[in-house]
Amino acid sequence: MFDKILKEICEENEYEIREYSGRSFAKDLMGIVIPNGMRSFGMFVHELTLKVSTNALELQGEDKDSEAREMYELLENFIQTLEFDSMGRDEQVLYSREFKWADYQNAIGEEEED
Repeated sequence: MFDKILKEICEENEYEIREYSGRSFAKDLMGIVIPNGMRSFGMFVHELTLKVSTNALELQGEDKDSEAREMYELLENFIQTLEFDSMGRDEQVLYSREFKWADYQNAIGEEEED
């Protein structure tokens, strides 16, 4: 569900999610291209946190505490392990070495089948 939320936020804000391989041996990772770079980063994290929290609270109301806990853990891990790379004058790519492109595609594919 975390991957689905991430995809929704990126689509709403027209951020591109794509495979990223770059500096410092970063390879085959899920990258998020943010056009306004660091100016938009704070809003991205805020929106992601708000949406994950809202969904987690709904899951808790449905007695799915373990799913809600997992969403919070993924959010925390994602934010704590974010790295940045410049993609020109204004664009930044955000990525975490713990979030692989193949894993993201598999998660999105499985959720779309449900």
